[in-house]
Amino acid sequence: MPPASGAARKIPSPPRLRGGREMGRRRPSDSATHRCSGRCLAGTVRASRQRADHRRKEHHEQYQSPRDAGPGAGAGAMSTFTINALAGLALLLAATGLFFFATTRGTLIVRGLAGGRRSSESHVYPIYSRMGLIKLVDFQPIISAILLFQYHRLVSKIVAGLGSTNLKRKQVLITSCAFGNVIPRTVEAALGSGAEKVVIADIIRNELTHARGKLDAQYGRRIEYVEEDATAMHLEEGFADANIIFFLLHELPHDLKVKTLSEAGRMLAPGGKLYLGEFHKPAPFVLKCLSWSYFKVFEPLGLALWDSHDPVAILQEMGGWTVERQTFFFGNFQIVTATRH
Repeated sequence: MPPASGAARKIPSPPRLRGGREMGRRRPSDSATHRCSGRCLAGTVRASRQRADHRRKEHHEQYQSPRDAGPGAGAGAMSTFTINALAGLALLLAATGLFFFATTRGTLIVRGLAGGRRSSESHVYPIYSRMGLIKLVDFQPIISAILLFQYHRLVSKIVAGLGSTNLKRKQVLITSCAFGNVIPRTVEAALGSGAEKVVIADIIRNELTHARGKLDAQYGRRIEYVEEDATAMHLEEGFADANIIFFLLHELPHDLKVKTLSEAGRMLAPGGKLYLGEFHKPAPFVLKCLSWSYFKVFEPLGLALWDSHDPVAILQEMGGWTVERQTFFFGNFQIVTATRH
């Protein structure tokens, strides 16, 4: 029988599943758990993406080129590199200068203050007497740099003179050893011009030993090594037809400069030639100031070659010489060729 009008209708309950759970509905606790899990997962994904983006950005900034970083960043990096390079160069030059001062003039100052009896070797720098220092410094690029890269030209002038001289069955004297390849080159030129023997004389035994190491394998007994003082030699007078002195005078006390040139002439036969390589007073004002500073700090005895003890003037004053001079590098170096009458 149909319900009466206005009476409440009874709505049937939804079917239930086993365990009392209603079909089509979720328990409140299950819904909240799902919503929380979704939010946590989304947050974790966002955090992972942010970390990845941050790592990519750092990697890009670390390895990007100066062009990508912009002109300001490239200029800044270049400026830092330039400053560091200049600072390193300045430090290297200062250390090199200190080393050479300590092994040259510095030693002479200490010897003077210490007093004691002076000998014929008192003016010799440790850099020329101690084998360890000799081997350390005798490196061709270093020696060339000290002579403003004119070393090859200076030696070539002497070699050309020896090569144009008939030295058949004659002897050649090298007074004092020198760093670099001047000794091997002059020995080769002398023997190539017919010289019977080359005599190398030095007051320092270590210098002779060092020179022997450069020559023995190739020339053997054709070279004689003698321990002699360039200012008072005991070799036979007039035995040589050529005598080479390469950058010795500027290291000697002034009175010994004169004695060395006198002995060089005494060793030569009439018509023999003296080849002398040395510093010279440069012409340009700037180079003159730089040279003057160098001598004042490292080689104070060398300044006399500019005026009071000019080797050409000394030889001409002695008499018995025909002297020629050629200068190099704006007058900073000289090769003197003097023929004995």
